[in-house]
Amino acid sequence: GDLIKGQSGFSEYSDESGWTGTLDFLRLDAGYRLKSKNVNRLITAGRPANSWATPGALTPGWNWIGYLPEKSLELDDALYFLKNVQGNIIKSHDQSAIYDNGEWVGKLSEMHPGQSYSLYTQLSTELVYPDLKKQQQFGEKSDWTVDVHKYESNMTVTGVFTFDGSDYGDSSLIVAAFIDGECRGVTRPQYVPHLDRHIAFLMMYGATSENGASVQLKVYEPDTEITREVAESMVFSSDNHTGSLQEPLDLNTLQTEKERIPAVFFLKQNYPNPFNPLTTIEYGLPMDVDVTIAIYNVLGQKVSVLVDGRQEAGRYKIQFDAAALGMASGVYFYQIRTNAFVRSHKMLLLK
Repeated sequence: GDLIKGQSGFSEYSDESGWTGTLDFLRLDAGYRLKSKNVNRLITAGRPANSWATPGALTPGWNWIGYLPEKSLELDDALYFLKNVQGNIIKSHDQSAIYDNGEWVGKLSEMHPGQSYSLYTQLSTELVYPDLKKQQQFGEKSDWTVDVHKYESNMTVTGVFTFDGSDYGDSSLIVAAFIDGECRGVTRPQYVPHLDRHIAFLMMYGATSENGASVQLKVYEPDTEITREVAESMVFSSDNHTGSLQEPLDLNTLQTEKERIPAVFFLKQNYPNPFNPLTTIEYGLPMDVDVTIAIYNVLGQKVSVLVDGRQEAGRYKIQFDAAALGMASGVYFYQIRTNAFVRSHKMLLLK
């Protein structure tokens, strides 16, 4: 009673005769729908398809298409080589998107291995998917590309990106590795449900003669068009692997120069508050200036001086440890003072 159907034929399964009907074989470039009476797993066998060498013929109207790349891609990247026109539509089992003003718009944002799609096109054309083994490239950063066939070896990294102490970004980020300014690897973080984190699986390519070369990582945010540097530099080592799903490598992204210098002076409320015994104080300086930051009790007596001297323009964090001073529970005040700015906040120590 199980059924499988393509766009122009279907077959039914029986114990006596197996699959019987007008659908005789499955094409690589086509999509199919399977109705199963049991909870089951679909396992495919054989070598991965060469997506670059397997173009699919599209005719005007609806086309049931397969997805050949071995990894998920954003819709704009997966259909990068498709000749799109206004009003084209793509649908998965439960989501859709429409091509409007040069981009795909809708709930369907990615194409995934093992899934089929319905594509409405107004042209007779061919669908060719990117060859991820031949070249890594993403449309938003066309200058971040690497021809993997140029290099004899590679190394791999499983990592997670952080920014300002917290997990950073999602699958929209583009991550790239560079040796001497030349792109040597590019990827997007993938969401791993059982970890509830976005993990980057990055392959970096090079020659064995480049073992020991410094590798710099960068992260691009398509939404903001901001490119961030990564604090950690790496050393290229053929066939080396760093990090794992259980213990991904922490990669700390940095603020841009514009973000590091605030437009105005500020002093933020400490956090956590109440605290015991540690708390963090953040402040910002729009110019180089002499700064004093001090802690006071409710009688106005100075308890501690955290900063006293000239500092460059930028954003700063101080971790304050009340235990180191043997402070009692109660209300305290912290104050920043410069020749152009004075501000105080209340803080509560609870033991």
